[in-house]
Amino acid sequence: METELELLNAIRNGKRGAQQRLYERYAGMAMAIGQRYTADQDAARDVVHDSFVKILTAVGKFRYQGEGSLKAWVTSIVVHCAIDSIKDH
Repeated sequence: METELELLNAIRNGKRGAQQRLYERYAGMAMAIGQRYTADQDAARDVVHDSFVKILTAVGKFRYQGEGSLKAWVTSIVVHCAIDSIKDH
């Protein structure tokens, strides 16, 4: 499995499939967070979608700070999107 830094570099260099690998790596975790906050399958899917739009838009600005920092950043975005979805309903 590639490291977070290798994955980030692949995304930033426009390597084919890198964004998909990021999604595949963290989508399950994002869905679990979405379900925990929303208790609704469709709302959780919306949280995952909104989160990955934000993640993939901002990944170029992300500052890598060691292994685990990408996962922490992704988790933070998903949690904030989940909270926002609760506020909107």
